Amino acid sequence: IPKDDILDLIFLYYSVNKMDFHITGAGQAQLTIPNVKCCFIMLPPLPLQQAFAAYVEKVEQAKAIVNQEIAHLQELLNSRMDYYFRK
Repeated sequence: IPKDDILDLIFLYYSVNKMDFHITGAGQAQLTIPNVKCCFIMLPPLPLQQAFAAYVEKVEQAKAIVNQEIAHLQELLNSRMDYYFRK
């Protein structure tokens, strides 16, 4: 269990999410201790982890806004295409 005084959970999430675990088996994918035991996570000081986590959260929020705008623009384009080409 990670300790809050030395590890930011958002930093840990993004660090582990980018790792390539070699998961075997045909059933439900799962992480086992041997899969994780060989991995190394660089652990910068907590303030740097927190700064990274705050930056990543802002980027994720910006991506969500951009994706919403793209969906809205696609809807607008579709409506205009219908108007101009299906008279």
